Amino acid sequence: MSAISLSSFERKLKQWIAYPFYRLLNVHLLFPIRQSILTKKLSKYLTENCLILDLGSSDGALAYSIQTHLAKQGIQAEFTGCDVHIQPNCKIPVIPYDGERLPFATNQFDVVTIVDVLHHAKSPLAVLKEAIRVAKKQVLIKDHYWTNQCDLLGLRFSDYIGNRPFNIHLPYNYFRESEWLTLLDKLNVKLEHIEKFRYALGDPCKHILMNLSV
Repeated sequence: MSAISLSSFERKLKQWIAYPFYRLLNVHLLFPIRQSILTKKLSKYLTENCLILDLGSSDGALAYSIQTHLAKQGIQAEFTGCDVHIQPNCKIPVIPYDGERLPFATNQFDVVTIVDVLHHAKSPLAVLKEAIRVAKKQVLIKDHYWTNQCDLLGLRFSDYIGNRPFNIHLPYNYFRESEWLTLLDKLNVKLEHIEKFRYALGDPCKHILMNLSV
């Protein structure tokens, strides 16, 4: 989609619904649904005590939810977050990040989680290389994929209402499943499992979860 048509798309959305409505919709409905589903989805791949970096953690609410969920199963997962935008009242420690070089040592964490981050990145490959550098065992990626123009429209709509009210950069940079696989082929990782899903019937977004060993 061209820059002009993207701008037109956003202007129409702003005309339909004001930002305060988007914020309320996110905080009281969409974010809790997302957090509940992703807590269960991601926790399945975290089966032992570990140090975890949540790359692009926002306020850390999802990481904290996973940490709490795992603790109930007797698994001690200690999360640290990093983000280019530090939110108020973070649920976990969050370290500022310049979007290029992670401020951590090589192999500092057992696991790195990257949830709905790469489609915002200028260079997803560069972000992944840094995640792999600091990960000792595992990288968990959750993002989106598309197969047709209707999918793209649904992703842009959802991305806009979920992020624009919080001033998050929106390049609308989504991959097909084949493009994800091509990207991973450029890295020294093993794709252990891939899972595709929607949050619910009627969800306009197609979600993809990839478990990598490093």
